[in-house]
Amino acid sequence: MENGLTNNGWGVYSVYHEVYIMKTIIKEIIPVLIMMLLLLSACSPAPDSYDFETAIENGDVVNAHGQTYNVEQLNSFLANVKSGHKAEVQITEYTIEGDPILQVLQYDGQVIRYTYDNSRDKFAGSDKGKKESEMVDILKEENEDTVIWYLVDAQGKKNPIFSMQKTESTEVLSDNTSELHKEIINDLMQHPELIPYEGVLGGTMGFYDPESILVLSDRWVFAGFDDGHINGYMLLSYRISDGKISWEVIDFYLDGE
Repeated sequence: MENGLTNNGWGVYSVYHEVYIMKTIIKEIIPVLIMMLLLLSACSPAPDSYDFETAIENGDVVNAHGQTYNVEQLNSFLANVKSGHKAEVQITEYTIEGDPILQVLQYDGQVIRYTYDNSRDKFAGSDKGKKESEMVDILKEENEDTVIWYLVDAQGKKNPIFSMQKTESTEVLSDNTSELHKEIINDLMQHPELIPYEGVLGGTMGFYDPESILVLSDRWVFAGFDDGHINGYMLLSYRISDGKISWEVIDFYLDGE
């Protein structure tokens, strides 16, 4: 009996001892597991979300199911490339499901570094991911009802990157022979006081070359100016009211800045 009681006692003690050890281990392990899960959660990227309202606010050139926004940014990028000044622009287009597809254009003064990113497109298939390449030029072409922008590679191949349907305003402003276009350019040339720089070596700053003034849209103009010695460029906003044009300087820089 004593042996039996002793054995039973040791058996009960052994069970309780094992339970105690398990509880102790669990108490020590669970906080560690929780901490690991929190760290993993913090290190894991959040679900990609980039709605078109945010893209528009960020200044992206946006095509959301046929509705285009901030197209003047692409025209400004084109003008910067033509003038040899560094520039960057992002184009964001949306799939039917609302997934963003990004195109980033970075001009360093010599080449355009082009990044195509459809990594957020749920239905991209085997081509999903980022692709990078170098381009040498950007072009803008128009037909009767569409405006298309192309990047040109070193072999001269044109690669379309963005297109939009013409509106009445873009048709008028894109026509270099239109009277409205001429009036806008001529009016700006009469306002050298908008140029925030003084001439050097006896020169006077002015908008002397009409070919260096580009009407980008029904709101924006990109213009070159000079004093015969140094050149500069400006982005301006304009409004037409009661037959008069009012101007606002948005940005400006000199060659080499």
